Amino acid sequence: MTHYQLALGAVSGGAVPLDHPAPIYPSTQLAACPPEIRLRALLIVGTDGKVDDVRVDKAAGVAPAFATAVRAAAGQWRFVPLSISRWAADANGHSHRVETVLKPFSLPYEFRFSCHDGKPQTSTSAS
Repeated sequence: MTHYQLALGAVSGGAVPLDHPAPIYPSTQLAACPPEIRLRALLIVGTDGKVDDVRVDKAAGVAPAFATAVRAAAGQWRFVPLSISRWAADANGHSHRVETVLKPFSLPYEFRFSCHDGKPQTSTSAS
């Protein structure tokens, strides 16, 4: 994971989700109603705010259908692009933006799947 070092006079913004549909509980697993499943995934986001890659951690004993559901949902997510702006002051002390660049970024998330009385529930949180 790349960390961006901000120069003096630089600020960053964005990198927040705009659209983040929840994963769909795999119908093939609903009848078994396994204990809560937690999967961590690293979302790789391009300069356009679209998810370019979803890297799901392998969890022992977890049905592959859950990882597939995470990839399918997270692949649809959209983010405000990460922008880094450099500011400077003129001779009169007035600040102005010199340049703004968009950068790719990655964020870790945890996806949870559970079922209660045969009803599926999913949730997601930044980790």
